[in-house]
Amino acid sequence: MYSNLENEMQKQNITKEKLAKNLKITVPTLNKKLNGSSDFNMIEMGIIQDTLINFPQYPGAKPTKLKLEYLFKEALENA
Repeated sequence: MYSNLENEMQKQNITKEKLAKNLKITVPTLNKKLNGSSDFNMIEMGIIQDTLINFPQYPGAKPTKLKLEYLFKEALENA
């Protein structure tokens, strides 16, 4: 359901196991949230935002946080 989130996880080699650990939830619970059966709360969204970094495309630039609107686009469209 969260294509941008899952794409960023793949690009940054963040496994579901690692993300679930950061969120202090189980992998099955994370899977339910990723497939839309359950919702992420705002604290979880913030932890995910802190876990996934937007790496700059040019040398010398600092990494930035990815926007929640980007990571959770589908949830906002269906709200």
